[in-house]
Amino acid sequence: IEQSEKVADLYTQLGQYDAALEYYNISLNNADKISANEKLPRIYRLIGNVYYYLGEYDKCLESHLESLRYAEIAKDEESIAGAYNKIGLINMKSEKYDEALENYIKAEKMFAKTGSLLNQGRSIINIGNIYYFKKEYDNALGFYQRALNIFEKTSEPAEIALAAQNISVLYDD
Repeated sequence: IEQSEKVADLYTQLGQYDAALEYYNISLNNADKISANEKLPRIYRLIGNVYYYLGEYDKCLESHLESLRYAEIAKDEESIAGAYNKIGLINMKSEKYDEALENYIKAEKMFAKTGSLLNQGRSIINIGNIYYFKKEYDNALGFYQRALNIFEKTSEPAEIALAAQNISVLYDD
């Protein structure tokens, strides 16, 4: 399973998405044959990412929903949160802002529960982005400031800069 995933990852990095999907499907089949269900959330997430790069959002969503389903079966909270975050991204891309918000909030709560501050902060940025797109700037600002506070705890300069930039954009508008 791991070998076909590594090959698929390489093809993904090279932008050869059809080959990547072929190898991820090999990983899926192998995981199914040996009942390695704990591998399925990751494999489906990676397949969903490839469909995202291809702009095939329906297939992308379908793959991330499968990732969520298997993560819930495995009770893998980090994967559950990641799936909600990806589903929120797809909803946002499709301008389904209320659905995106719902999924980002679920992701944020789950990341908070797992103690993943970095991913929690990223989910909070995403929530702020939804409010920004909805032109609810006061709400967006509150979430961007909250994310900034979290990122300052993680000492991640790129994330701190992103949150600060999002705040500055609100003041420029």
